[in-house]
This record gives sequence, C-alpha cells and structure tokens, in this order.
Amino acid sequence: HLSLGNGKGAITVGWLTMSATASSTVLFGQTADSLSNSASGSATTYDPIDAGYNHFVQLTGLALGSVVFYQCGDASGGWSPVYNFTVPTFEPPFAFGVWGDLGVGPHADATIAGINKHALADEWQFMMHTGDISYANDDPTKYEETWRLWFSELEPALSHVPLLVMPGNHESWCRCVLFPATMNFSTYQHKFLNPYEACGSGTNMFYSLDAGPLHIIALSSETDYPGFPVDPSEFSGRDASFIRDKPDEYW
Repeated sequence: HLSLGNGKGAITVGWLTMSATASSTVLFGQTADSLSNSASGSATTYDPIDAGYNHFVQLTGLALGSVVFYQCGDASGGWSPVYNFTVPTFEPPFAFGVWGDLGVGPHADATIAGINKHALADEWQFMMHTGDISYANDDPTKYEETWRLWFSELEPALSHVPLLVMPGNHESWCRCVLFPATMNFSTYQHKFLNPYEACGSGTNMFYSLDAGPLHIIALSSETDYPGFPVDPSEFSGRDASFIRDKPDEYW
C-alpha cells in the first residue's frame, strides 16, 4: 500500500510479509519491464508469529505527474507483482477521496468496490481514511485475519493511490488481554506510515501537510493514553499559527 512521503515527489511503499526477510526493497522505473532503480527501507513487528512484518520504503525525488512502476520484496523472500502509481501534482483542480468507519464484510462491500473503482480510474490524487479502519477488534479471535482481509480487499486502490490514515478508537488495541502487544495503537503504528516527519509532529498519530492550496491537519482525539510522548494540543496550536502566517495560501 502507498502513502504520501515526507515532501513533494515522495511516496512511501508499504507491505506485509508473514516471516522476516533479508531486506526491504522496492524496485521501480518508468515502465513495467524496466525497474532499474531501487530503494531500501526497514521492517517492524509487534507480534512476529501472528502479525508478521510490516515493511516501509520511501521513494524520493520522483517527477511530479509521472507514472512510476514498482514491485516490493527482496530476492530471498520473493517479489510482489508490478504495480504503478502517478506521483501527485496537487495542481488545482484536483480531487481526493475521504471516508471513515469502513471495516470489511457485507456492510462495507459496496464502499470498498467504489473506492477501488474511483482509484483505478485515476480520479483521485490521494485518499484519506479518518479512523476506525478495519474494525478488527470487533472479533479479537480474528484480529489479524481481519486486518489482512481489509488490506487485501482494498489492494487495487491502496497499491495505486496514496492513502493517509488517522486513528480511531477501534485502533486502540484488539480488546483481548491475551494479546497485550496490540495495546496503545501498536497495530496502527506498525501497519501505517504517514508523512509526519516533514511537519515535525514527532508522531505517526497526528500530522499535517500541504496539498497544493490545501493545508491538511490530521488530528487524533485518541492520543491521551498514559505515557504518550507528544502533546497533540501543542502541535495543533503551532500548526495553526503557521496557517495564520500565510492566510492567502491555504484552505
């Protein structure tokens, strides 16, 4: 799955493997049969047995508006199919998709089909999910299975258009004392990587970014658990001051 990277012309590629691999690598290029460039990243896990390993690689210096073909993996663990995406230009007018409280199953099937349709038709430059993502903690016995199903059903869209996410209360943990590794939004933190470094928020839980004439602030109302290292109110106040300094440039 894709996310916007830290800065213009940057895209982050993420994927899951159920076992550790020797490296986290993305091959990419201008055509599907000429993946002559490579970039490396890293992988993390909160449960190597059930949750697998989440890999992230950031591609930088991409030409705005260009089509990039890519595959991820490595020689020892195998490679994904070749996918492609268009590097966002954010030149108005442009459209992006926004939704929340998605989940999987019969109640979500029509929405998922619509998301995939709009994304593959290149109607959106990016997408945003405003929290309560997979609802995996509705059934803790199928927690990881539900997360994998969510990513699988949305793979056509997620592999083609960058997605930004925000945490909801359903991302807090799996709601089963047998799996404490999922507490404090660990699943969210490992499965998604937002462009928080560029804005200086210091955390994947909330962030901001510019998209052409838009200034987007992704705040978290869930970041109040004991020991959380960053104060979201301090960040939002600083970010608001930045907007006020440029009143004619941002919506």
